[in-house]
Amino acid sequence: MQYYADLNRLVNNGIQYTMLDKQRRMIPVIRRLLSILPKPFYNNLYDHESVLDPKIRPPVPGMGDRSLYFFHHEWPELRDSSLSMYNQDEAEMIACFFNYLVLSGTPADKVTILTVNYSYPFV
Repeated sequence: MQYYADLNRLVNNGIQYTMLDKQRRMIPVIRRLLSILPKPFYNNLYDHESVLDPKIRPPVPGMGDRSLYFFHHEWPELRDSSLSMYNQDEAEMIACFFNYLVLSGTPADKVTILTVNYSYPFV
C-alpha cells in the first residue's frame, strides 16, 4: 500500500502522469470490479481484444462458464503461539478447491488464489 500512497502524493502535487486506459492482462470480470462506481480505481478502462479471445483465454476446466470464484465464510480466525492469525478451515477449503481445479484439468501453474482479510481496515 505504500506505493499507492506515494503515487497519490505525486498526482496530488501536480506531477504529470498518464493513466492506463487499455488493459491486456485481467479477465474482463476483474477489470469490471476495478471500475465499480461510485469510486472506481480506473475510469474508462477498456479490455484489449486479446483478453476477450477464447483461444488465448480458454474457459477454466471445472468452473463451467466462470473464470472467477468468490467465497465468503464466517469461520473464526485463530492465533498461534506467536500471535499470528490463521484460519485452518479457510486454508483447507482453498487447498481442496485448488486440488479440484487441478483434477479437473487446470495446470497447477495456471491457478492463482488471492485471499483478502476484510476484518482489518486497509491503510
